[in-house]
Amino acid sequence: MHHFWVVARGGEVDGAVGLLGLDGMPTGEHLHYRGDDVTDVPYVVTAETTTLPDGRPAYIAEREGDRRR
Repeated sequence: MHHFWVVARGGEVDGAVGLLGLDGMPTGEHLHYRGDDVTDVPYVVTAETTTLPDGRPAYIAEREGDRRR
């Protein structure tokens, strides 16, 4: 199993970081963040990557419905 850092872009949990443990690549995986006023915020992992402030590489997850076509 591989572990991938993922950061949320947009929505109530913008900037929230999560860790996925997967056998394959994370692109297209669905995940859920907990927001202040909501208990279930669906995001999907894109192929786009970024670097977290501490230097860790991370994939970007966009809120479902906000994804670029």
